Amino acid sequence: MWSSWRHRVLRFLQFLASLVAWPYSRIYSMTVKKRVVPPVNNPLLMKKASELAEMIRERKISSTTVVQAFIERIEVVNPIINSVVQDRFNDALKEAKEVDKMVEANPDPQHWAKNKPLLGVPMSFKETIAVKGMSNNGGRLRPKESIAPDDCTAVKNLREAGVIPIVVTNTPELCFFWETYNYANGLTKNPYDTQKTAGGSSGGEAALISAGGSPIGLGSDIAGSGRLPPMYCGIFGHKPTSSE
Repeated sequence: MWSSWRHRVLRFLQFLASLVAWPYSRIYSMTVKKRVVPPVNNPLLMKKASELAEMIRERKISSTTVVQAFIERIEVVNPIINSVVQDRFNDALKEAKEVDKMVEANPDPQHWAKNKPLLGVPMSFKETIAVKGMSNNGGRLRPKESIAPDDCTAVKNLREAGVIPIVVTNTPELCFFWETYNYANGLTKNPYDTQKTAGGSSGGEAALISAGGSPIGLGSDIAGSGRLPPMYCGIFGHKPTSSE
């Protein structure tokens, strides 16, 4: 009985919130000029992360070429969608060159497929996920700056798999909103229509990947933060179970 009433109250409150949020969002969207990211002109940007990894370990293409392609795409799309908080392009290119040397020294693709299945693949990370030396401030104004002293466990595991971090991406302040906006870094926009939302709280990831700026990314999700933004941006987001 109580559960039924609670559900009704929550639905009513949701309805009241929509009476305010919907008109506001419509009016605000009319003040923003509609823009769309330009079409992808490099076929590498359309490859899955697993395909890129396979091409790199089979020496069909270098990691340096792949990383450079995504850097160039980010430089094109980010001024439109505002998804990147901080990049590490120089370090990423250095790491890509090291990967190319590793593959040259051991050209056995099966070795890399088994031990480093994502070797040489660039990857983006939500700014609230700790990547060593990168902003980890969660969109806050205070403190003005918070730099991750070390990689979190997920990033360590991905690096061990061969991933090369290239950027950290925007999030609402402390991930507590369904729109990717904060006073520190501004609003992240949908790559298909900048008048529309990219969602939240992993909207920076969704917008960048959808725009072709990253082949794969890591967000976070409690109540849809890693699934709703991909839905808004036309890509796929997965929330694993605790056993995964």
